[in-house]
Amino acid sequence: MSDVDIRRLDLDDTATVDEWFALRQASFALDLPDDPAPDRGEIVASIAHPRPGYVPEEYVALLDGHVVASMRLGFNTIENKHVADVGGCVDPRFRRRGIGRALWDYALDRIRAKGCTVVQATAFAPVEGGADRLTHGIEFLKAMGAEPKLDEVRRRVYLSTVDEDANAALLADAWTRAGAYELRLWTNFTPADIIDDIAYLDGRVLTDSPTGDLDIEAFKVDAARVRAAEAAACAKLRTGIHVALVHNESGRVAAWACLSHGVDHKGFASHGVTIVDPDHRGRRLGTVVKLELHRYAKAVTPGLRVVDTYNAAENGHMIRINDLVGFRPLDAVVDFQREVAP
Repeated sequence: MSDVDIRRLDLDDTATVDEWFALRQASFALDLPDDPAPDRGEIVASIAHPRPGYVPEEYVALLDGHVVASMRLGFNTIENKHVADVGGCVDPRFRRRGIGRALWDYALDRIRAKGCTVVQATAFAPVEGGADRLTHGIEFLKAMGAEPKLDEVRRRVYLSTVDEDANAALLADAWTRAGAYELRLWTNFTPADIIDDIAYLDGRVLTDSPTGDLDIEAFKVDAARVRAAEAAACAKLRTGIHVALVHNESGRVAAWACLSHGVDHKGFASHGVTIVDPDHRGRRLGTVVKLELHRYAKAVTPGLRVVDTYNAAENGHMIRINDLVGFRPLDAVVDFQREVAP
């Protein structure tokens, strides 16, 4: 649309930020009605305090002086410099008027200017046994020439309805295979004596997990980057909850799992990483860290009710563990990519 004014969001422009946040609330209510409402402070902080190696740019589209759409671009500065992320939403009252296409074209121009050659975006979709989902995002990305590269499924567990006795028995049985490991628990900041091991496992996430046909490379993670990520999360008022299993003989971290939530979590949290070092697989360590994480999270987070986790649809091993723990499919998340011509 030629009459749409696209501009960078100025966080000091209170009136525009008010409309921008109202738009985000309206879009969430329509597209993800069973998710907690977005938190203004956390969304603003995610722009001001991004994770290390990532530079976000937030834009708004105005029609007759009012915000009708938003878009976030993300550029990588360490690995995957060739890939730019794009995501956004259009006011439900103004959809199917070409505003999304105008933002997409604007994004491609900006991505070319930054020297990136691949644009990446995600969209939600319904999954069998899950919640209803609109398919506008999927349809839009396909219309823009993007191709699905990885299918993921979001699963959700309601902690108040899981079979606690069954999970306790499952955990006790798993510990019979994990007797050579010590449990470590912490929030937010990784203990110094194991931070190098956590960095190593964090760097393996994209190596060990299915990535479909995505054109991406593994993260380059060291202790300094872990600390920078923790500091960014703290600035966004997010709490990270972690458990790890340390191999008694070697003293090395063999398995690690974490989840996080915002300061106004409304009872919701989301899994980050669950990973077992390849040298220690086959000992039920994934089951141990997953269940011990939920036990610890409930202890340190009053009111925690719901935990979400994302897995590639082909990651059968982790899906089996999640099913046993009580997770059930909620929706699908499809990762799209498209090459960007110079």
